Amino acid sequence: MWQSLRLVSATFGVLAVGAFSAEPADDIKPPSGYRQWFHVNTMIVDKQSPLFAELGGMHNVYVNPTGLAALKKGAP
Repeated sequence: MWQSLRLVSATFGVLAVGAFSAEPADDIKPPSGYRQWFHVNTMIVDKQSPLFAELGGMHNVYVNPTGLAALKKGAP
């Protein structure tokens, strides 16, 4: 039980750091039709990763229907 509690605490800690380090992106417009895209992966890039300085935080990865068909076939 304590191990699960530590994991939940660590997860919230990482999420909190990512949430407060984000910069506003008022000029970014989402692609058309993005609400129909499919969620394919979630990853957390933490301080132990060599990519942390550039990409640190939580990332949800979505793909459009064309990309999903290719992903299911194992294509790029």
